Amino acid sequence: MKKLVFLFVAVLALVSCSIDDDSPNLEYSFAPIVSNDFPESFDLNTSYDVSLGYNLPACSQFTDLSFNVVEPTSENGNFKEVFIGVVVQKNPAINCTDTEVELKSVPLTVNLNSTDTEDYKFKLLVGVDENDEPIYDEVIVPVNAAD
Repeated sequence: MKKLVFLFVAVLALVSCSIDDDSPNLEYSFAPIVSNDFPESFDLNTSYDVSLGYNLPACSQFTDLSFNVVEPTSENGNFKEVFIGVVVQKNPAINCTDTEVELKSVPLTVNLNSTDTEDYKFKLLVGVDENDEPIYDEVIVPVNAAD
């Protein structure tokens, strides 16, 4: 009898466990940045609100901005390089036949303090080439020296 109860409980436990994951399987990608309104120069101890325009692919939604800041070195021309990409997500389980690409914008705030004296080189991700290497639009913004 004990073996029968144990077998019943074991079978019930195995049947009640499901390895199927019903949560959405999202795909993440980068949307091409197509416009920006960076100022011609930055002043120290100042905050700048910048807008980045990007093409939102059909059936996708904005997720986040991706940043990578590289401090100035002689190898990068003594610029503070800021790599920026717009991350979007898509749920492939949703049957979407829309092919429209929508122009959207996302705000970006750049805060400069008194130690940020190096010029900035913003590298905005605009796409990838045939070898899946990133293609960037470079925007150089000089930092005005303190008076």
